[in-house]
Amino acid sequence: MATKQKKISEFITMTDFTKYMEQFQQTPIDISKIIETNRKNMEAIAEIHKNTLSDMQSIINQNNALLSNLTEENSKLATEMLSETSAQAKMEKNSQMLQKIYQKNIETIQELSDMINQSSSKNSSIINKRIQEMVNELTSSLDSSTTKQTPKNKAA
Repeated sequence: MATKQKKISEFITMTDFTKYMEQFQQTPIDISKIIETNRKNMEAIAEIHKNTLSDMQSIINQNNALLSNLTEENSKLATEMLSETSAQAKMEKNSQMLQKIYQKNIETIQELSDMINQSSSKNSSIINKRIQEMVNELTSSLDSSTTKQTPKNKAA
């Protein structure tokens, strides 16, 4: 048994295996940096989810308020239309009512669309910021790993 260990140690010293393995002790992959990057990615995703939920709640509340106002206005217009006595006055009132309803619907859709675009823009900026940070982290990691490996490669 002792002779086997002696032969292995002689083989290692003869082939200069230790010097060869020194090159691989400092791998270019830093696990702590990978973990930190993933943590930051998860934080960005959590922030996006939080923003999205908050924005969707605001959109739903705004939609409910707009629908309530629209229903109230439609009810008032219908009451006014029914109070008219002549057929021509009813037709004019009906035309005015449809025009008001159409305009209000367009305004409502535009408001909701603006809210959705604002939410998307905010979340896109979070994603773009995180991507830029990841590129910077990767660049600095590669720069530091090449500077660490350069002296060892010269020694070998």
